[in-house]
Formats: sequence, C-alpha cells, structure tokens
Amino acid sequence: MQVRNEGAWEQWNFAHNVIPHGTRTLDEAQAAPVGGDFHNRYTQNAINNVGRGTDWFKLVTRDGATQQHNISVSGGNQSAKYLLSGNYYDQGGIIKNAGFKRITMRANIYCWAYRDI
Repeated sequence: MQVRNEGAWEQWNFAHNVIPHGTRTLDEAQAAPVGGDFHNRYTQNAINNVGRGTDWFKLVTRDGATQQHNISVSGGNQSAKYLLSGNYYDQGGIIKNAGFKRITMRANIYCWAYRDI
C-alpha cells in the first residue's frame, strides 16, 4: 500500500511537470494543480491496520498421513495350496488434494493332479 502511494505521488509529479519530469517546482504545481490536489490512495491508518495478510502456506498444506492395511488367507492339503491376499494403501500428501491410493489383490492356487510325476 505504501508503494502504491509512492507510485501515485510520482505519477502526480509527472502529470504536473514537476522537476525532474518538467520545469515546474513542487510549490508551483501545488499552487495551480492541473487535475486537482494530490491525495494518497491509502491513509497511514489504513496501512497500519492491514494485518498479517493471507497465510498461503497454511491454505495449501496439511499434515500428511499414511494408512496401510493388509489381509491374507492361505491353506491347503496334499493335493492343493491356495493364497488370497489384499492390500489397501492411502497416503495423503502434505499438499491439499494431492495423495496416492492403491488397492491390490492377489490369488495363487496350486493343484497337483499327479503327485508322482
């Protein structure tokens, strides 16, 4: 806000041909202003009461969390074996709306028709 006030002052000086932009002194320009007197865009009170502003880091990040769950079942006898397994994986990234989820399943079945071959 302070920078905008300074820029507006420079613009006013340029528009009124004040030295170094022209030949008029500041007193001459203020005595006979072309487009009106200069007024700051923002008061000092408004500049002092702006506050901290937006915490962009807090708005786009979060605490990351990871979950992983596994289950498996296996068994068999002399002529067959089986294995069934499943996995759920969820990784929430530290950036909001970013993360990774995966679900996997697996099944193995072994059968022996002739054990002696």
